[in-house]
Amino acid sequence: MSRLTIHYLKGVLPMSKFMYLFMLVTSIVFGLTACSASSTKRLDVTKLGVVKNDLNAAAKNTEKINEIISSAQEGSVVYFPPGKYYIEASIQIKEKSNITIKGKDATIINASYNPRDKSDRAKYGNSRIISFENNTNVTMEGLHFDFYNHTSASGVITAMEDGYTYIKLFEEYYNDKEKPRLRGGEFAVTVNIFTSENIPLEEYWPASQDVGYETVMKDAENGIYGIEGYFGNIGDRIVIRFTMASYASPAFTFRMNDGIKVKNCWVYCSPSSTFEIGQNNKNFSFDGFSIAPKKGSEAIWSSNVDGIYVIGLRGSLQLKNCVFVGLGDDSLNVHHNAARVASVDAAKSEITLVSASGGRPMSGSWCEAGDTLMFYGASFTPIGTATIKEYKDSVAVLDAIPEGLEAGAYVANRAMMPSVIIDKCSVSNSRARAFLIQTENVEIRNCSFEKLRLAAILIAPDIDRWNEMGPSANVYIHDNTFKNICTDYTNDYRFGAITIKTSHDAYGANSPAPIHKNIRIENNKFENIGHYCVFATSTDGLVIKDNDFSSFGMYSYAASPSDNHSIYVSNSKDVQISGNSNENILQDNVSFREQ
Repeated sequence: MSRLTIHYLKGVLPMSKFMYLFMLVTSIVFGLTACSASSTKRLDVTKLGVVKNDLNAAAKNTEKINEIISSAQEGSVVYFPPGKYYIEASIQIKEKSNITIKGKDATIINASYNPRDKSDRAKYGNSRIISFENNTNVTMEGLHFDFYNHTSASGVITAMEDGYTYIKLFEEYYNDKEKPRLRGGEFAVTVNIFTSENIPLEEYWPASQDVGYETVMKDAENGIYGIEGYFGNIGDRIVIRFTMASYASPAFTFRMNDGIKVKNCWVYCSPSSTFEIGQNNKNFSFDGFSIAPKKGSEAIWSSNVDGIYVIGLRGSLQLKNCVFVGLGDDSLNVHHNAARVASVDAAKSEITLVSASGGRPMSGSWCEAGDTLMFYGASFTPIGTATIKEYKDSVAVLDAIPEGLEAGAYVANRAMMPSVIIDKCSVSNSRARAFLIQTENVEIRNCSFEKLRLAAILIAPDIDRWNEMGPSANVYIHDNTFKNICTDYTNDYRFGAITIKTSHDAYGANSPAPIHKNIRIENNKFENIGHYCVFATSTDGLVIKDNDFSSFGMYSYAASPSDNHSIYVSNSKDVQISGNSNENILQDNVSFREQ
């Protein structure tokens, strides 16, 4: 039998010697790589000057953490061992690639925000925890986040007299060893009423959105607070929201990032929005992420405004195994800012774009060459689409001007409408919606929604007040549960547990032509719904199939009929409704698909 040989340069090696040499070289290379990885890439912050469990170290910690992150090389893990880490100002993660910020039983606490510091607005508004800018593939994992000062207050109404509602605060607000007691004089903005089971009811604005209006009196020794005005009923639970978006910064901000991953992190509270993802970010994912009061806390409220607020994300957004409890606004709001056409030059195929809200020139980050623009008339009538060939100084050169396009038209940018997958998430005990969807290619599956004051899922752009885009297409909502939704019987824009329309709130034109396309609502269970289970308008291609409408029409209110229906559909075409239990349809101007 001949012996197999390998020709190597000028000599010849037997196969056995060649394999031995190959394995030797490979083991040396892998060994050096492993040695390098284990010795240089893990950065323990406590070994680099960061002090844990010390409020007085907040200023030093901020400086040291920023130094450590700034020096982190690609592949590094910035590690927070168990403990509490107080910071005074925002942590900066800037121009990093492939690094991980990781903790184990570690909580980062903002010590600067204070709901009483009206005299120092710079400090008062410093409610940011981390700022991300121009990063690629950064992961934040296993960290908890909190605020040293209370961001809201919760308790039980005990009396109403002399023009005040008196509240027995839950003990943590006046007898918590880790947080200062409420002293009175905190700047209350809104008051929300809940049942003893934490089902949200009415909402009041005693401060008329004026942060300087001191609505909370000083407390007595037994933790009784008084707030001017009468709210709810004796025995109700109550939440006082101290600040919100106009008066405090989002806890986490993102600018020009691609591939941010948030895994197994928990935010206990936030005085404003929690995550704000601005224009020119791409591809975000959240897995095992929670915005909810700490386990064992009696607090009803977590974030005072939105949980995840998305403005113009490109690419994709994924949420899996996420929990949202007690939010002051939507758990998730996916949209981008609407533009308007200021002028049209058909000869040059040029349009000038301004903001829909104030008429300012649209920034260079709002669109770019290759983006598809979608144009709508004043009543949201679709006009057409066009592709940008060039964009500079708010002037867009298009491949063609859509027929009928005139100054004043509203504009959406399809490139800033990310695909969204939401899987196995839960939302409960919140004042507004769970998911506000203003994008295309969405799947919401295996989620639970419970005890929400407004709709659980709202699919609607808004050009009447909020100037948010855009209309939705290719949305699949299936295998979810909805219980105790639309619970505020005093509110006139709850509509349905799932609501599809052309504006967020009670007002707004019902577009004369469908603007949403291909929405499927299948195999969901609805129980104790305030009015409709599904409220749908202005949709082309709507399927409502095999849902269990257990109980609905629990309340009636001025903006909607008082009779009970599980489904309301209007101004829609190519509609299929079949296989639903307790199917009871109220319709207007609808064309049904032949079964």
